[in-house]
Amino acid sequence: MTAAEFRAALAAAGLTQADLARLLKGGPIEVADRVTVSRWALGKRPVPDAVALFLKVWPMLSEANRRKLLT
Repeated sequence: MTAAEFRAALAAAGLTQADLARLLKGGPIEVADRVTVSRWALGKRPVPDAVALFLKVWPMLSEANRRKLLT
């Protein structure tokens, strides 16, 4: 996933970079803080395959489950 594809996927998922960092913090990708997410968006670091998959799956979750995960 390129940086442009990453930014587009974030927008399509209705997530901000801060939202994604919060969702991934403490999960299997411990390094996903705001700085890391920003580096993905700028193309300074490659987007991990697991993150690309997460962004594809996120819209498949129910609205209730997405809200629950974001709070």
